[in-house]
This record gives sequence, C-alpha cells and structure tokens, in this order.
Amino acid sequence: MDNEDEQLARALALSLQGIDPTSLMKSGGHSGGDVTSTEKQNPPHKTSSPDQRNEWFPNLERMQILLSMGISENAAKRGLYYTGDTNADQAAAWVFENLENPDLHKPFTPPQGASTTTPDYKALQASLDESRAFKMVFVVNMSLGMGVGKIATQVGHATLAIYKTLLINVSEQVNVREWEGKGAKKIVLKGTNAEHLLALKQMAERQNIIHFMIQDAGKTQVPSGSITVLALFGKGYHIDEVTGQLSLL
Repeated sequence: MDNEDEQLARALALSLQGIDPTSLMKSGGHSGGDVTSTEKQNPPHKTSSPDQRNEWFPNLERMQILLSMGISENAAKRGLYYTGDTNADQAAAWVFENLENPDLHKPFTPPQGASTTTPDYKALQASLDESRAFKMVFVVNMSLGMGVGKIATQVGHATLAIYKTLLINVSEQVNVREWEGKGAKKIVLKGTNAEHLLALKQMAERQNIIHFMIQDAGKTQVPSGSITVLALFGKGYHIDEVTGQLSLL
C-alpha cells in the first residue's frame, strides 16, 4: 500500500469509529514542512514527543469532497491540514491560492502526530478502493407503481442506453474497460417521483457525471413519456455525491 492510500485508509478507520482525527492531535503552531512563506498556515497540530510517528489523518468526508472537485490527494491533504481540517470549502480555497507552489502535489509529510488506533488496513484499503472504483447506478421512479418485470425492463433499457453513451465517448472508453474488468458493478436505488429524478439529473450535470434518463413509450403500465429510470456512471465517491442518501430497491 502506498503512503497516500495508507493515510486515507487510516482516516477511514477513525471516521468509521466516530473519532475526529484532529482530536487525537495536540494543537499548536507549525514546526516545519514544505509550505512556502506566501502560504496561509493554520496547522492543527505539532510534535508533542520525539517518539511519536509522523502521522496525520484528514477527515474522509471532506477529503472525498475535494477529490470530487478534481483536486489531487496531496493537494487536498495540504489544504485540509493548513486550514485546520474543518471545512472543505476553506481547504479548496487554500489549494487554489497555492497553485503556484511547486510542492503542492508532492507527497505530504505533516508534523508528527499521535494515533491511538490500530485499524484493519486490509479491510479499509478495500473500502477505499471501492469508493474509487467505477459503477453504474440506476434510480427508479417508485411513484409509477411499476411491477417487478416492468422495472427490470426499464433498468435494462437504461443499462443499454448509458453503455452506448459511454462507448461513443472516447474519453470514457478506458473507464468502461476498467469498470468491466472489476466486475461491472451495478446498483438499483429508489427514487421518489419524476421531479426527484429530474433534480438528481441536474445534480449529475453540475458534477459532470455521465447520465441517461429513460422515458417510457407507454405501451404497458405507465403513460407515454413517463420518466422511469435515471442511469449514472462514474467513480463511487463521485456518484455518491448525488445518490448516496438513497435506499436500495
């Protein structure tokens, strides 16, 4: 496991146990690092004893928000660290203010901190890998009262439609091959009604997530033009920004 993934895995361990990583560190001024004199610094910790390991764990949720914005892992860590790891927007602003820093994307080594946990890194790495893996998600319009067979048909239409959309997009073809190579993960979720699916579609558009909306021809069960399924494709943590609160069908 590389250094970045190990730190993120440890962050996930703390988050899953309800522990704020910053609460495990002693607050104080910055005692070193690779930040230029023009950078705004508000580090949350400093070395408290010479035998502590050089560890610091960013909040996983805030980290994923920054990653979904296209910020690199090391830049995201720096942004969170030097703004106190309290707000993703502040961390993003710090990153954008320091884009000229030649060390911004280099591996981040914070001041020494303390950890009182021993996470199961193998399991946590699996969770981290899953959040980065591509997946297809289908949100079904439950207000239509479609039968099981009808839902299966509509999800089938959505699968084929978004797959064709991906194949004609040259930049997405590599992602499709990666998705297929890792089991072609597909998830079906419950949507409230057509308005809900339209709102999710707008969120996907703002996030630049590949998506496709299915409208039925109206031959069986539902009126013609009914919005039945919204299909989305992307990395897990990115898709979860749109559909993470929905229930499985």
